[in-house]
Amino acid sequence: NDSGRREADAQASDYYRGYDAGAHSANRELLGGYVDDEVPRGEQLLLALKSRDATLVEQVKDISTGNLFFETYPHIAMVELFRLRRTIKYKKGNSADRLAGQHQLTCSIFEHLCNPLARPRLVVGDKLAELLCEPGDLPNREIEKRVKAREDKLDALVCAYTAAWLDAGRPLQGLGKVGEGVMITPRRRDIAPPLL
Repeated sequence: NDSGRREADAQASDYYRGYDAGAHSANRELLGGYVDDEVPRGEQLLLALKSRDATLVEQVKDISTGNLFFETYPHIAMVELFRLRRTIKYKKGNSADRLAGQHQLTCSIFEHLCNPLARPRLVVGDKLAELLCEPGDLPNREIEKRVKAREDKLDALVCAYTAAWLDAGRPLQGLGKVGEGVMITPRRRDIAPPLL
């Protein structure tokens, strides 16, 4: 959308604000440095996926097998998957605060997603182990770079797990309006009413 707030963003905030997981408005007006002849990164990704015959899923009832993609939101996924009362704070503050939040997040990932009883279960290979281990003793400027890069990868991991959750046939919910953008997230609790 060019401006304003999508229904998905409004519903995410309405239902998950108390968990500190409200969503910012997603629109072209808020994209820093967006130029009219430049396609925003999210739209580039959407076009690339469609060019590979992937189907955008906007309704939970439309989920089937095949090459699918969907929008999700890692903070809501974490609230649902880890049964959090509040989101884990791993993106704000100084490096030490963010590292502490990342430690809490990786502990939750191990506890809830890598647990032998988890369905689906996240299996830790070499690359994932490298992401989940703490940065260790590095010079301050190196720690800052590592912390920022790691937070984006941890978000991506939670989003990828949401896709595995979908593949495993686990309960999902959709926030938003078809044609305007829908966030599909895991559903383990009854925070939001069943939608889409």
